[in-house]
Amino acid sequence: MRGLGARLEPTVEENDPRISDIRVGEEGNGTLSSDGSSIPSALLNTPFGPVLVAAGPTIIYTVVCCMLFLALRRKIPRLYAPKSLSGIQAQEARSPELPAGWTDWIKPFFQIPDKYVLKSCSLDGFLFLRHLRVLCIICLGGIFLVLPILLPIHGIGGRSLSPPGSLTIINLDDSNKLYAHVAVSWVFTGFILFMIWRECLYYIDIRHAFLLSPSYTSRSSSKTVLFTAVPASYLDEGRLRKLFGDSVVNCWIPRTTGKLKKLLREREKIAVRLEEAEITLIKRANSPSKDYPQFSMTRWDWMKTPKSEYQDPERGTSWGKNHQSPTVTDLQAKILNDHSMESVSTYSEHSHLRVNDSDLPGQNLSLESQKIAAYTRPSHRLVSKFGRSVDTINWARTHLKLLNEQIEKLRQKYHAGGGKPTSAVFVEFDSSANAKAAYQTPTHHQPFQMSETVIGMRPGEIVWDSLGIPQWQRLIREYVVLLIIIACVIIWWIPQTLVSIVTSPAFLEEHMPNVNRFPQLATNIISGLGRAVLLWLLLETVPFFLRTCAKFTGAPTLSAVELFVQSRYFVFQVLQIFLAPTLMPDITRDPSSILTINVPRASNLYFTYILVRCFSAGAWELTQLWELLRHQIKGKYPGTPQAGCKRWYDLSVIYWGGVYPVFTNIGVIAICYACIAPLILVFAVTGLAFVYFVYKHNLMYVYDTRTLETTGLFYPRAIMHIIAGPYLAQIFFICYFGLLSAWGQLALMVLLSFSTVFLHISIRNAINPLLDSFPRTLSRDDEDAAPRDNRESAIESGSSRRAVVGTEVSVGELPVNMEAANPPWDVTPTTADEAFLSHHQPKPSKRSTYKKWFRPLAFESFEVLQRLVSHTPAEEEFPAEYESQRYLPPEIWLPKPKLWIPRDEALVSQREIALTGEVLPTFDEGAWLDKKGRVKFDLEAAPFKDELPLYQQMRLIL
Repeated sequence: MRGLGARLEPTVEENDPRISDIRVGEEGNGTLSSDGSSIPSALLNTPFGPVLVAAGPTIIYTVVCCMLFLALRRKIPRLYAPKSLSGIQAQEARSPELPAGWTDWIKPFFQIPDKYVLKSCSLDGFLFLRHLRVLCIICLGGIFLVLPILLPIHGIGGRSLSPPGSLTIINLDDSNKLYAHVAVSWVFTGFILFMIWRECLYYIDIRHAFLLSPSYTSRSSSKTVLFTAVPASYLDEGRLRKLFGDSVVNCWIPRTTGKLKKLLREREKIAVRLEEAEITLIKRANSPSKDYPQFSMTRWDWMKTPKSEYQDPERGTSWGKNHQSPTVTDLQAKILNDHSMESVSTYSEHSHLRVNDSDLPGQNLSLESQKIAAYTRPSHRLVSKFGRSVDTINWARTHLKLLNEQIEKLRQKYHAGGGKPTSAVFVEFDSSANAKAAYQTPTHHQPFQMSETVIGMRPGEIVWDSLGIPQWQRLIREYVVLLIIIACVIIWWIPQTLVSIVTSPAFLEEHMPNVNRFPQLATNIISGLGRAVLLWLLLETVPFFLRTCAKFTGAPTLSAVELFVQSRYFVFQVLQIFLAPTLMPDITRDPSSILTINVPRASNLYFTYILVRCFSAGAWELTQLWELLRHQIKGKYPGTPQAGCKRWYDLSVIYWGGVYPVFTNIGVIAICYACIAPLILVFAVTGLAFVYFVYKHNLMYVYDTRTLETTGLFYPRAIMHIIAGPYLAQIFFICYFGLLSAWGQLALMVLLSFSTVFLHISIRNAINPLLDSFPRTLSRDDEDAAPRDNRESAIESGSSRRAVVGTEVSVGELPVNMEAANPPWDVTPTTADEAFLSHHQPKPSKRSTYKKWFRPLAFESFEVLQRLVSHTPAEEEFPAEYESQRYLPPEIWLPKPKLWIPRDEALVSQREIALTGEVLPTFDEGAWLDKKGRVKFDLEAAPFKDELPLYQQMRLIL
């Protein structure tokens, strides 16, 4: 068989202009700079030199961000550890507080196992961390398997190329050496398929354990099923109860609401405007000068927690140093008690009693409240009135009164049966088991009728506009969106290709002669770092576009939207990041060079891309620079007390559909290039490990993981996406061996491809029926074990602590240093949990680690994994007063917005409460003006605090 040298010698010259890579001349000065220094030249001649040069700014940026995080996490716990604060999280849901030092928190943090994320956060977060660990394990397995075999073969390949090309497959001059690549590919592919099979089994058991745990089955949403594409004959509560039997508790058949949603949004907008105008009026009335100051705060101390509060997390958090409302003079208090308490108490009862101006507080007392109307009041200009200036407060009150009347009239019409029924119904069952049975049983005998069902959705994630789309229209929309996405893939491919061409050293040298004036180091940074950053930025807008497409197709929930984004965004990632930079530049000019030059040489680009993507994204998420900037600005100008209070309690929601594909694609790139450029595995492990650390911290201390939850549906898709790596690698080797006429290696690689396809299909056929169904055997076993739990729990009821950690049954868990005094994340399981597991848990063995790895069905079974999930019943997830209407459109039952204004010594707030209270509930308790005229407020005294859980659940769809 002919050697590689004779066949490929003309196409791999070091000065080939088609090579999009960092190139170094014979003298070490580089081809793009004649005056480069010796240090950069020596660095570029090392195997990792070009990558370090290109990724140097990213590494510096990451180090700076980490230092900034270490410095600020102690001073701003609201930004970097909000879930450990008592005011934001309930006591039982708070994350363990870490030491406040610079580095003494790192060891305790790493001692917290991932199982704590499952107990306290969500199944989605826990499985994402496991996904990162699986990718790291695959890459580590490749390091121990591939590097010791292929790196020496590449290094002595005989072509004598300069690094890093000498460590890739193009350095080989003898095709017989390619048998090593075939053998390694067989073993490495088998290892990957085993990991996929193992993780699918783990996912099935952990998800079933979670769905059968009291923490999930006690939720009302777990007993509710959404049926879409319901025929008109079944849009009747009586027929639905007859269809599903006596297990039905409630039925909701939503109807169209017309312009009601638009009116509610307009009311919310005007209410915010009125609240801002009221505060401006109060500040002007209490200003000592005639030049009334604007409403602002000159400090951002509200973002910080005082040291005393940080050391005592049980203490309430509030704005400012003074936590008490300002006192009034004795005369003012006397008149306030005589004249205004009645109106305030009347307001507190939410009865809109008209109050005469002569009875208003301050009418006979405060000259400030009288002169403010004559001096100046907040005003704005109306376009509809040809720019005429109007009083903002009076205008807002008038419009709010009209809006209230219109909204109330439309709501009464809706409750009387108005509106067209949508083709969707919500059915609540008496138990989670009956809901699951209805979910997985075909309901209607005709195709596409009641076939798409959703279980476990919360009211705050329903896309109400999608429920009214007919089934035939959904199919048309899905087809249209498919065409749009295909077109966008082609459109996005154009700028990606231009980026790859423009940032290549050959293009810079040919079309930009003046580039020789720059040092060689700067030129290589442009060609390496610039290309990686531009490829990253070009895809940042894709998830937003895909979410719009998902809603257009009729996705019924936000979880379904994110699942839509995950599958399509992964295709974008593979095509745009992985294939476009290697295939497009020479696909028309010299297709053969794609395999022999472009693909191997593109490893430098992916070395840099992995470092840039993982470290830059990780540093950004860790430091939260955007949130830091936003909070600093909002700290100085916090707006109204209500806006500041809601901002304090709001946590960042993570959208998994745009997160999973990015790191899955990095794993695919590493797997594909494992046998082409083995060093990529080292970069992938390093980057993914850093991302794992960042997301573990943020999932525990920063992110809101409960508002948008899918019970782990992202994980099996992400695991199945990993198989794209072996497929792409096999396609490359088949074409590569065919081009070199290496028929023996080609036959073995084709056989490997057929074996991979067969095993992949076998895994899917075995796993798919269990991914989204609920086996009756697990429910039966769970019911049989319950009486034993109750009996033994009654005997040994001394322990009241709940399970948070469980046993070490998960592969790759971090070891926990058990101390005499249990850390806050190590809470002993309840006696009932231990009694249940005592019947199923296998006995420990000396070879438990080996068996646990290769026998997941026995050592990571459903019975064992039940210990990981929480057995504490969930709290009521929806306010009781709105429980009966939770699955109706929110515009039907949402309460009126409340206004929160500061109390002032001039008693203007009391007058405004009486006047504005006729249209919207208005309060001044817990907010006040300090001596400098700045607004201060107490978080614990917020008048709408009881409604904050409702607002936090519904904020994604309002």
